[in-house]
Amino acid sequence: MRQHDIVIERGERAARVPAILRGYVIDGRIARIEEYFDLGQLAAVRAG
Repeated sequence: MRQHDIVIERGERAARVPAILRGYVIDGRIARIEEYFDLGQLAAVRAG
């Protein structure tokens, strides 16, 4: 599991979105990767 921020810039608007990356390992191999973030945090950048 890893926590990080995704930084989005669009013109004069910007957003910092907290995210989590989660990986599953089976028999020593990556079996699945998931990333979660809140799309609501992007509203300021997506508007207009």
